[in-house]
Amino acid sequence: MMWGGHHGMGMLGGNLSNLGWFGWVVMILQMLIPLILMGAVIYFLYKLGSRKLAGAGSSDALSILNVRYAKNEITTEEYKRIKEELIR
Repeated sequence: MMWGGHHGMGMLGGNLSNLGWFGWVVMILQMLIPLILMGAVIYFLYKLGSRKLAGAGSSDALSILNVRYAKNEITTEEYKRIKEELIR
């Protein structure tokens, strides 16, 4: 059974050519929007991952600094200066 002669090809009947230039705009947007969304998801995941790595690196550096200070490898002034730089 056919409804309106569309042959089950979607709302536009599977034929964008009867829409003129607007059909091309719709087709291009259907390709670009998913690509833009995927790019945005990848970008935010990358930023989230790099933020976590940066946070882990500073805490590792602080623990290394504490070990070096405990071993008396650096002076108190050096320890305070480096710790201040790491915390910023």
